[in-house]
Amino acid sequence: MEPRDEPPPSEPAPIQPRPAGSDFALTRDTATLTDLLSKASSAWSRDLMTWVLAMLLYWLLGFGIPFAVSFAWGLVSAFQQGNGDTGATFAAVNVIVQVVMYVVQLVLSAVFSLGIWAMAIRGIRGEPMSVGVLFSQLSKIWKYVLQALAIMLAAFVVVLPLVVIILLMFVGPIDLDTPMSEIVDDAAGPFGIALAALLPVYIYFITGIAFMQAELAYNDDAGPIDAIRH
Repeated sequence: MEPRDEPPPSEPAPIQPRPAGSDFALTRDTATLTDLLSKASSAWSRDLMTWVLAMLLYWLLGFGIPFAVSFAWGLVSAFQQGNGDTGATFAAVNVIVQVVMYVVQLVLSAVFSLGIWAMAIRGIRGEPMSVGVLFSQLSKIWKYVLQALAIMLAAFVVVLPLVVIILLMFVGPIDLDTPMSEIVDDAAGPFGIALAALLPVYIYFITGIAFMQAELAYNDDAGPIDAIRH
């Protein structure tokens, strides 16, 4: 049996380079406020309805749930106080409820803050957008919580010595019988001066960590402290 005449195999076409993905074209050296606003407006208008729906969910869930829980507990507290039942047990329960409400609010803040940052990053990159992106950062809630606690601890460590110094210098020894009005009258002026003097430091600190949540949403490998540093 004679072999069939077959055309020689065609040579493979040269490998085409992979097209560069869409990236944020502006840099610190080339960006202007007009360019930034233009790019943000374009990204926002391209997925207008998605953003509107996401913000509605943010307001309904992010603010609605804490408000509903707080309102319900306020009614319970008012009812208990009206009946004169405000003993140690109710005080302990009230503390527990307040802590739980704070944790719930912190978790909801983590979900929606990181979700909105993730949507913004996708919009700037021109990637497909959906409301599901709003809930795409659930695995990073613990990072957000630890980050928030770290900032609160740092603020406490910085502010507490300032408070102690002002109280000792301008108010003097304080005991349980010292009227609060006296403490406020003596310390209000020095506190105001101290806050005004530290305002540049506060602005520098806030602008330095303004995008720490964006770093969490952008970089999956960043830890809570790494996001603050970056």
